[in-house]
Amino acid sequence: MSRDEREDTRTPGETSTEKLPGDPGDPPVRPSLEISFSLLLHHAGETSVERLVPGRPLVVGRDAVADRCLPYRSLSRRHAEFLLQDGKISVRDLGSTNGTWIARKRLGMDRVDVPLGEEITLGSDVLVRIQSVGVPRESAFEPEEMFRRRLQDEVTRAKHFRHVFALFAVRVSARIAEDIPAERWAAKLRGKLREVDHMRLYTPSAALVLLPQIEAEAALKIAQIIAAPENGGDGGIAFQIGLAVYPAAAITAEALISLADEACSRTSTTERVQEAPTAPWTASLSTATGDDLVAGTSLRRLLRDLAPVANSNLTVVLHGETGTGKELLAGYIHQHSPRSERNMVRVNCGGIAESILESELFGHQKGSFTGAAQQRAGMFEEADGSTLFLDEVAELSMAAQAALLRVLESRKLTRVGTHREVEVDVRIIAATHRNLQEMVEEGSFRKDLFYRLEGMVLEIPPLRERLDEMGDLVSLFIRKANKLHKRQVRRMSEEAMALLCAYHWPGNHRELRNAVHLAVVLAQHGEILPEHLPATLRHNLRDDLKPPPSSGQRTPPATSAPAPPPLPQGTLTDEVEAFTAQRIRSALEKTGWNQTKAAELLGIPRRTFSRWVTEYGIKKPVKP
Repeated sequence: MSRDEREDTRTPGETSTEKLPGDPGDPPVRPSLEISFSLLLHHAGETSVERLVPGRPLVVGRDAVADRCLPYRSLSRRHAEFLLQDGKISVRDLGSTNGTWIARKRLGMDRVDVPLGEEITLGSDVLVRIQSVGVPRESAFEPEEMFRRRLQDEVTRAKHFRHVFALFAVRVSARIAEDIPAERWAAKLRGKLREVDHMRLYTPSAALVLLPQIEAEAALKIAQIIAAPENGGDGGIAFQIGLAVYPAAAITAEALISLADEACSRTSTTERVQEAPTAPWTASLSTATGDDLVAGTSLRRLLRDLAPVANSNLTVVLHGETGTGKELLAGYIHQHSPRSERNMVRVNCGGIAESILESELFGHQKGSFTGAAQQRAGMFEEADGSTLFLDEVAELSMAAQAALLRVLESRKLTRVGTHREVEVDVRIIAATHRNLQEMVEEGSFRKDLFYRLEGMVLEIPPLRERLDEMGDLVSLFIRKANKLHKRQVRRMSEEAMALLCAYHWPGNHRELRNAVHLAVVLAQHGEILPEHLPATLRHNLRDDLKPPPSSGQRTPPATSAPAPPPLPQGTLTDEVEAFTAQRIRSALEKTGWNQTKAAELLGIPRRTFSRWVTEYGIKKPVKP
């Protein structure tokens, strides 16, 4: 409120004795907010930032006269104009050929206000997001739901553009958390990060940090700088950091949070940075999660059907949503098979880089390439006589699919650097959350490999259809969280359990694990109350399972499988994929379905265009 406004609120004849900011003799007052706004531009696997200056239009286009020049043929010379005015951000198209789009709608030349976080598409090559890159002095943290949306968007973007990003779990000591306000240690942490990075307060002594589009080495360097002892000092603020990198560590948001949190729990005052495992494959008698298999009614039925299959060499495909426990079931099959005495080899199919594909699959001889200091067996040799678990098999590149098929059909492989063939005997268990049949029809998954894998397909129901497991799962996760975080929580309250049963759990078991671990840290001892649960969970209950407002009773499990909640409209995935498919189809129609000419029309490489046609399942209509 301005000084004049304050004076206007006085009653007639009243004299104010209040000292106002700016009165003579007052010390200078810093503004309560220190916020600036920027365009975050994503293009060709890169991200760049353009700061908006109030009252000064910023033009994006492919010509050098534009304020931000991006050399893409789908952009016009002066494509779109952004303006920050009176605290509002607006955009208008400047008569571009290929358009400026928001939520699949093409803009005209009139200004349109754009909220923070909105996605704007320029032509077919550039995604723009409006965001605040400064923060209020009172808080350097983003709200939980906003942070989770950013993280999920980054997963979608990284998959689409095939780039890398990182997630930090950053912790301060309990003493620091008690003695120093979170805003103070957050400000220090914020000062060590990039402008495009985002933070969320995870617990009173920990934060999650999203670092978009950054290579693993650069992320590790930032973590080491933040955690360096000289940044703490005696009585200072020192950080310990767990680091998880997409896609090498995991390819889902919930898995990245779990792995970063677990890595942070391994840190100490002497080892301040720990990385989540990033090996493309690991061999172990146990699963990577280390969790026990909890089986309710539906899962027990599945295990009964699985018993004769486990005691065989039949190939199995486990299909289910992300986080439903596919790896645990793979471990169960292996442990009940004739191969159980040997280690099961788990492969993170989304983390195999093309440059090391042959070496990881088949191994290599010493000196066969730069860096091959010694002979090394590949994943197939390591799994010889045992089980090879292909986690998220749909993420394999076409080259990896071809190499995998050769070994499965011939049962022979050749190490890199030699011509000698080695025979292998491997049982395959594959897991995916995607529809392989549809991918075959789209051309993004090999038909011959699909038929080679399709021995038996098991559908794993999501957690929202297995509510009779909730109690045992919660007890399991509380025990593990108590041990990991040195807490003494006894149980989940009935009110909190009712909320758990009323949530739709898109991240399934892994999301439940993360929620319980967070609640244990916040509760510390006694029982977990509703306020200890994540805000996302408390604010997004399913209408058909919401507990009565005054009820303390646990909602009983549904007697039949409830319908999954509808997908949100206008998500990043929907917008990017729908718009991209629309532009590709339109270009093909304009050029008589000539892919070379259509690619030139859109200003993208022919090979990229062809891949997108396949990925989006775009086919020429058949004339009647």
